[in-house]
Amino acid sequence: MLKFYNYAIKKPLLLKAMLIIYRLSVPVFSAVYITAGLYLYFQKASFLPYYITVPACVLIINIALRRIIKRPRPCAKYGLETPFSYKESFSCPSNHALCAMIIALACMQINACAGFVVLLLALATGVSRIFLGIHHISDIVLGYLLGGTAALVGFVIIPLLF
Repeated sequence: MLKFYNYAIKKPLLLKAMLIIYRLSVPVFSAVYITAGLYLYFQKASFLPYYITVPACVLIINIALRRIIKRPRPCAKYGLETPFSYKESFSCPSNHALCAMIIALACMQINACAGFVVLLLALATGVSRIFLGIHHISDIVLGYLLGGTAALVGFVIIPLLF
């Protein structure tokens, strides 16, 4: 993780790109989630209840996991300079990686092409958080795995059962 951070610090263009991705990820994923939710609502899609409840439940579980694991962020652990005040919160699993992944996989249920684009954005979000010293690689991977598992169970398996 430190290699990525140190590399980004020495490459101003890369650092700027990571900062742009970081700053845009929350508004972009929020807009995607809301837009897709509205689309499902107006289409009266049976997928809408899953689309709303699965991410909410998984986010609550993830918040509890972070409080159990209590892993410090790399910026706090190694004293890294970041333009953000994350040093007092826990990092594992990554909420951003989890939410980005579950939103991307939810979008794939609606439209595969759009979902693939959102999936690429989810991957870029995770990479940016590693390069900026906000998360360890394993925080991001675990967030992606939890989001992917929740999507599989909540968007595929449970709807098949009901």
